[in-house]
Amino acid sequence: MILFLTTSSMALSEETQKKSIARVFDQYIYDEDISPKIEILDQYRSQLSKDEFDKWEKENKIKMLEASIYAGLQKRFLEEMSMNPTEDEIQLFINFSLKQEETRLEEFQSQRHDLLKELQATDLEESKRTSLSEHLKTVDQLIEYELTRQEEEKSIPNYAQIKKNSLKRVATISVTSWKFNKALYEKYGGRIIFQQAGLEPIDAYKQFLDDHTKKKSFEIFDPSFNNIFESMYTYFEMGHNYLDNENTEKYFSKPWWDPTFEPL
Repeated sequence: MILFLTTSSMALSEETQKKSIARVFDQYIYDEDISPKIEILDQYRSQLSKDEFDKWEKENKIKMLEASIYAGLQKRFLEEMSMNPTEDEIQLFINFSLKQEETRLEEFQSQRHDLLKELQATDLEESKRTSLSEHLKTVDQLIEYELTRQEEEKSIPNYAQIKKNSLKRVATISVTSWKFNKALYEKYGGRIIFQQAGLEPIDAYKQFLDDHTKKKSFEIFDPSFNNIFESMYTYFEMGHNYLDNENTEKYFSKPWWDPTFEPL
């Protein structure tokens, strides 16, 4: 598709560029887009020295700009790969989360029963008994927290709607992240690492960012933000434990929240 710009629209674009910090594709990013709310700024300003505050504010803006640009690249990539999450996929994740929540208290209580049974043994070594007792204490705290949470929920006005909105938000983020990683792996391949939030195609992350840097899909107009992806590239080069190909293929064959998914 060929786009023709009039003289006035070109002038507007140049003026927009002068006022902006960066752009990702045709979206411009301004200082206010990456600045915390005034109450947060006031809070940190009151707690830190001027030098500490200036450093914190700059680092925070770098993180926000990095996130804004990467989100724009991710959004376009998912569209190009026809991998945007569907309502059915989001609902499947919500169903999974609700099921997990329903069984959480039962699982803690089952763990407590098993621990008490183990502690009844008369031939336990003292170190083992101590370890089991500490574990039991943690499980008791989790049970207490879960019971308290359930009671507090009953007293919150409009809790059902609040919970529905929260579940939808978390589900959308989680499904989008998994589909983005799946799309990246399908296009670029490479090595995979395991993180708490799921598997990450780390070589594909780097190739993806390299490609868009070369294509100039994004530009930084403010020179003080030129190295915004420095921390991300440092992360790419860190020592990681890589997953074998068989488990990688299995992980991306279907979502981990699908009822038919078998854990790795």
